[in-house]
Amino acid sequence: MYLNHDKRIENICRLVFAYFDVPLEKIKVKNRQAQIIRAKQFTAYFLRREVHKITLQEIGVIFDLDHATALHSIRKINDLAEVDKEYRTYHEELCAKIIELYR
Repeated sequence: MYLNHDKRIENICRLVFAYFDVPLEKIKVKNRQAQIIRAKQFTAYFLRREVHKITLQEIGVIFDLDHATALHSIRKINDLAEVDKEYRTYHEELCAKIIELYR
């Protein structure tokens, strides 16, 4: 089933934030709480990976960040998923949930 660009973005945001038990209303909040930052970083990572033709600027707008911060988030998750067992688990479980979402 094909979902349009905006619906796919919304679904991924909702899924990742729910996974980390963070209210979606905090998506644009400036906060240094680890749980919120982790949710934002994983969301940015999966948006870039799963939503074709989304730009770093568009990802930045979703979180009220600049494109460089969005890129940093994506790279950080990519790197940590390779070396950190906890982040690898998050990555694998979220991948499975996203696959199930669009099955």
